[in-house]
This record gives sequence, structure tokens and C-alpha cells, in this order.
Amino acid sequence: MEKNIKGTRKKIEHIIKKMDYPTKKEIWEALNKRISLKEVSKIVDDLEKSNKILIDTDGRTVWVHNPKLAKIIEDEGLKYF
Repeated sequence: MEKNIKGTRKKIEHIIKKMDYPTKKEIWEALNKRISLKEVSKIVDDLEKSNKILIDTDGRTVWVHNPKLAKIIEDEGLKYF
């Protein structure tokens, strides 16, 4: 089951990166409703908590995670998020 969750999380990450500011419902629809909207919502919330995405007041998501930039900031001794 753990593998399925990781695979679903990767698919959701891909959808957020490729779509124009999708909502949780649009992400769920892009997954062809293979998992519950509640599960999509939980994964999206986890991505927000890990600072990989931002969610605006309209519920639109945007991918903001940038490992290269995080590495540069870390190397300079600055705090990233």
C-alpha cells in the first residue's frame, strides 16, 4: 500500500507542475477519480506543509519547490522557508 501512496503522490506532483494552478478537485479529476477527493486533499495538504507547493485563497496550487535554489541558499548559510 505504501508504494501506491508514493506513486499517487508523484502523479499529483506531476499534475501540479504541468497544469495551470489546479484546485484539489481539478487534480482529482485529472487522476480520473481513481482515489477519493479526501485522499487527494490530504496529499496536497502534505505537499503544502513540506513547502513544495503554495495554495492561494481561491484554492489554486502552484509548485514552488526548487532543490537547486535550496542548495545554493543552504550553502550560503541562509534559511530556506
